[in-house]
Amino acid sequence: FLLSASGLFGSMNAQQRTLHAESSSEMEILGDSNLKKWSADVTEVQMDLVVSDELSDWMELAPDHFVSLALSIPVKGIDSDSKGLTKNIHKYLNEKSYPEIRYTLENVTSVEIAEDGSGSIEAAGTVFVSGVSLDVMMSVGLQITEDELVFSGAQELLMTNFGIEPPTALMGTIRADDKIVVTYDVRVK
Repeated sequence: FLLSASGLFGSMNAQQRTLHAESSSEMEILGDSNLKKWSADVTEVQMDLVVSDELSDWMELAPDHFVSLALSIPVKGIDSDSKGLTKNIHKYLNEKSYPEIRYTLENVTSVEIAEDGSGSIEAAGTVFVSGVSLDVMMSVGLQITEDELVFSGAQELLMTNFGIEPPTALMGTIRADDKIVVTYDVRVK
């Protein structure tokens, strides 16, 4: 019985493989205010993508091949050119209580891949920021290369959806826009 059970669990584990984000991945947060545009780099992206081992050719990637995807960004790894802006970003994201921003894939609704390996993915997932979870739909660009998958795109979010009031300064004369855009180019291997 034990040999049979261990064989069964061993074959269950063999049905999946995990890919990880490469250090060459890039992510940036873009925002605007009534004074000027601002940006902050995400210096650390951690991502684990689990796919079904039934997939033998990336060109045949389909929605049911996605088992799970978990992405996390340490808030301390968000950095702008301005120390003051970086400090405010960490403060408004409530870094001490919620040190990570997380994204969890719920399901992939479609995958389209062209002969050159470029494509797109439609996916639903949950973003967790500063103690608040938000369901989001994403359109993600895909590029299949010889040794990696590259997910790219831009996702608009509103600060107020996460309970974050857009920052103001100088008695309200400078006001940040509610909308931010997260651009990404995440490479997994």
